[in-house]
Amino acid sequence: MEGLFDPSVRLHPWYRTNMVSTTGPTKYRSDKDTLKGDGSDGLSQNSMTIETMARIPDFVHAPRTHLSEIQDLYRRACLDVEEFTTRKAEISQQLFEGKYASFAKRAVVTERIIPLCHTAHGMLLTITLGCNTILAALHPWDTTLADDNARFCDDVLLLSQQVSQYRPLGASHLPLCLVAAYLAVADPVKRETLHSLLEDYQGDFTGALWVIVAEGARKTYMDARLRIFQEIEHDLGEEVDRPSDVEDVSLCGVQ
Repeated sequence: MEGLFDPSVRLHPWYRTNMVSTTGPTKYRSDKDTLKGDGSDGLSQNSMTIETMARIPDFVHAPRTHLSEIQDLYRRACLDVEEFTTRKAEISQQLFEGKYASFAKRAVVTERIIPLCHTAHGMLLTITLGCNTILAALHPWDTTLADDNARFCDDVLLLSQQVSQYRPLGASHLPLCLVAAYLAVADPVKRETLHSLLEDYQGDFTGALWVIVAEGARKTYMDARLRIFQEIEHDLGEEVDRPSDVEDVSLCGVQ
């Protein structure tokens, strides 16, 4: 997962080959299987398989080469986010309605299942936001991607409230999620909130440098967006209208 933001994180090609030979290629559940219930607890689009996460550094380092794969992963991840959000809401509703009457069952749900759901949700949002920002850089006039980014950032902020009681270990997945949200967030209020959360979570573990990672990743991303616009203008032979944040260095969070 850290390969989204750290260029030094690269997996050797044999890793993915070995994973596929051991577990087989990713299999997706059909709508029919999802509706009837096939005994699987996985999400219907399987966007968080080890095979998928092993590919993330390749997507970051060569996005144009892997554009179709990134688009497919983003489509699947968006569906999984929606499904996961619904599942979490159902569990919360069941708790509220007293479905888990016995103390033992309720303890399993509140102390094990819900924290695991939060962790998986955070990882899923990190993947989804990572794909979103890559696609937004390559398709700068796609307003749907911008709307998605704002919605997923809201999800991250809500998740940060939900996992705060499990800190530090039970919320150790959240900083990567916060970095992914900070990467391309446009709203200045949300950006400041994410920055404050990164500063707060940085204190959970000695040596953590989440603020530096987030600011560096955002500046790199904004620089990449600017280069892409310059390439477009060079190909067209004329200047094009750019989003207001493309050349605004203050948005990078660098002091």
